[in-house]
Amino acid sequence: GAAVLLALIAELWSGSRGGWMGLACALGTGAYFYMQKQGKNPLIGLLTGGFALSMVFAMLFAGSQVFRDRLVEGDAGAAEVRLPLMEVAMEMIKENPVLGVGLNLYTREMVPYDRTNHFIAYRYNHPVHNTFLMFAAETGLLSLLMLSTLIVSMLFECHRVAMRDDGIVAVAGLGVMGALISWVIHNQVNLTAPYNDTTLWALMG
Repeated sequence: GAAVLLALIAELWSGSRGGWMGLACALGTGAYFYMQKQGKNPLIGLLTGGFALSMVFAMLFAGSQVFRDRLVEGDAGAAEVRLPLMEVAMEMIKENPVLGVGLNLYTREMVPYDRTNHFIAYRYNHPVHNTFLMFAAETGLLSLLMLSTLIVSMLFECHRVAMRDDGIVAVAGLGVMGALISWVIHNQVNLTAPYNDTTLWALMG
């Protein structure tokens, strides 16, 4: 309970909607598999978790101006800019599928691949806000496949540990699984460099 509360506080302060979605999915997944392990109907766990998250959402919406603003107010184009950035990344990947444009060279190389109507690369010199697209654009699809395979294999390993073991080991398996799920969802709309992300590699370890 304390860990979840601290996570909620941290996510609220971050203002990251991708983080909020990742945390909700992580908690839902954890509740589902925990109930399954206990021999109970996992749908009850999902419904209970969904009800709890709904109550938390309602309280935050009513009591937090930051939370409310992030959901209903304008975000100065922060969400809107992501789509043309993704289009540029897809062009980079299509033309450099094997080796990419080079590690840490995304922003230097992005302008020739901007075929959007927004000319986003000329006005917003930042990488795509999606870790997986950025990874593929810089180092190629094989690198993306390797990273994705590693993450999926870790999720299966976490599930195996959670279902096979007992006590704190099983709970830790569920916790790491939830954290990885949250990381994957958050990184669909926000960017980290996987090779330099200590959080990801600590979870993998």
